[in-house]
Amino acid sequence: MRTLFTLILAVATFSISAQTPFDFRKVSWKMSLEEVEATEKGQTLRYSNSDMLMYDNVKLSSGQFANIAYFFDYKNHQLFKVSMTVLGDDTKETRGTCDHIIPFSERINLKKSIVNSFFEQKLECTEGWYVKPIASATEYPLGKGNCSLDKSDIDKLEARAMEAGAAIQEATAGLIMANDRVQVDLSFNAYDIKTKDSYMYEDEPCDINYYNTYFLLTYEPSQALRDKWAKEGK
Repeated sequence: MRTLFTLILAVATFSISAQTPFDFRKVSWKMSLEEVEATEKGQTLRYSNSDMLMYDNVKLSSGQFANIAYFFDYKNHQLFKVSMTVLGDDTKETRGTCDHIIPFSERINLKKSIVNSFFEQKLECTEGWYVKPIASATEYPLGKGNCSLDKSDIDKLEARAMEAGAAIQEATAGLIMANDRVQVDLSFNAYDIKTKDSYMYEDEPCDINYYNTYFLLTYEPSQALRDKWAKEGK
């Protein structure tokens, strides 16, 4: 099971192996805002302040595009988190809307070129697929530690996310992985089968990017690295 996950789930631009000093693209944890900005020279900077840089339509080595946000702690202004938003392509078949929600399994399949070498970087499946209803405990519909990418398993995960979302308005689903330096959360955006009629989105058009977000990738220092820093007093 893990071999399948190793072969498929990956981000081509993600660099965290022992052969490179980088934790994501060409950046490392605790870099300053100016250092990170220098690595993304030439990219479209949509927004920046003292603790955030947001880039739109960043071309990945896979040839596809994503939006990337870098977050810096307010005290030392050092990099502590990165998020990547992977959107669907702008075609009738692949663009997600509230009337055309792309199944989880199809999102992974359509973006396989982005998620193609994740585990080559020696990430371990730490918790398996999860569903997190708002204000409720995290669930593991496939069993804790199950990282299967079989369509039947992903469909089961999505069914539970929709069930929870329909009951309490919102539930997220995803997968958490880590190695000695990085923890990554691949998460599918929340929705429920009545979302387009709910009070939260009644004024929004059906083709807002919320529905066209295939998945989010959130990168943070691993717990092992945080423990190491604490021990070293950093």
